[in-house]
Amino acid sequence: MIVDQQTNQTFRQLKATNQFPEFECLKTSVIIAVLTQSSYPHIRKRICPAVYKKQSP
Repeated sequence: MIVDQQTNQTFRQLKATNQFPEFECLKTSVIIAVLTQSSYPHIRKRICPAVYKKQSP
């Protein structure tokens, strides 16, 4: 499993500043899940924290 380090760094920055649009995040989750052959929900939880925060009551 090879993950581009630049992409990884960008994700961390976006997560840190919370500037990751929901749709882009979900779309990217699908792409990463396919590329890394990982489970989609697991990837989504890792890179879309804002989505989960919004859904919790």
